[in-house]
Amino acid sequence: MNRYSKVLVVLFLLLSSSFGVSQILKGGSISDGLDISAIKLGEHEKFTRIVFFVNNWEGHEQPNTPANTSGSYEFKLSKDSLSIQAELLGFRSATTTNPETNSSADIQSIEQLKGEEYGDDSSIFYQIKLSTPSKIKAFTLENPSRIVLDIETL
Repeated sequence: MNRYSKVLVVLFLLLSSSFGVSQILKGGSISDGLDISAIKLGEHEKFTRIVFFVNNWEGHEQPNTPANTSGSYEFKLSKDSLSIQAELLGFRSATTTNPETNSSADIQSIEQLKGEEYGDDSSIFYQIKLSTPSKIKAFTLENPSRIVLDIETL
C-alpha cells in the first residue's frame, strides 16, 4: 500500500467515526423455514469470505436438502469498522457447528465469529469481530443456496 492510499484510509476512518457512518448491507429474498447447514470461511489474497449454506428446515416437507431460496440478510459494520452484526432472516434453525476453514491456517482478519440468540422464530444473529478495520460486500448464490459475505481489510 503506498503512502497516498494509507492517508486515504486514515481519512476515511476518521470521517466515518466522526459522523457515525457505518456500512449496512441488505439483500436476498423473503422466505421462511430455512436452516444454516454450514458456515465456511476462506482467506483470499485481497479479502476474507464467509459463506452461509442454506438448507430447508427440519419442519419443511423436504428437510435437510438445499433450499430453493437464500433467505435475506442484513449486515451492519460498526462505526469503527471492527465488528459486524449479521442478521439472517427466514431461518428457523442453525444446525451447523463451528465454522470450517478451507485450510489449517487461522483466518487472520476474523478474531471471532459467534452465533447469538435467535431474534424470533425466523431470524438468526451472528457477531463477527474483526482484527483490522474493514469494509464489506454481500450477495447470494443459488444451486446450492448461499449467503456470501466478503470482508476486505482497509
